[in-house]
Amino acid sequence: DDAGNPIVVVATGYALYYTDAPTATSPQVFELVRIKNIDSLLSGQPIVGGDGALYYIDGPNVVRLTWSNGAIITEVIGPDSLSRADIPWDGVPLEASGDVTAICESLQHAAIYVAKGGLAASRNARIYRYDLNTGVWNCFYRHATAQRAITAMIEFNDDLHVGIEQSTTRGGD
Repeated sequence: DDAGNPIVVVATGYALYYTDAPTATSPQVFELVRIKNIDSLLSGQPIVGGDGALYYIDGPNVVRLTWSNGAIITEVIGPDSLSRADIPWDGVPLEASGDVTAICESLQHAAIYVAKGGLAASRNARIYRYDLNTGVWNCFYRHATAQRAITAMIEFNDDLHVGIEQSTTRGGD
């Protein structure tokens, strides 16, 4: 939390919970946030960014969670929420639309990587990089074959390694 007290966060597909168990003599469990897109397979999957904030998947977007003076602050940071009606080329293109399928923190850079798309015909999976210092998203990678979701990512020795579905049938890999 913002006072420097350690907490434990437990993620489910419906909500994030936290407990003061590491410091409390009689620990309690509190609901932190409720997931909005509970139909998304990976909603609720959290990571801790290099800036100390908690980032979690909520359907087509990533939410940044921080504490300030004991209050919880959540902010949808994108990438889907970036689309603006007055700028038609802004945000995620239609062919990359869909839920976030993987998220990972960069250990070498102040960034997180988010994979989305690839969940339907004519939808190519993409990896977006979110700069924690500037708050800017950019498309880092676009897979050449449609309907192949990126299901896992890890950064190792400054290289991003990805796991990509090998079948167009969910669960058929």
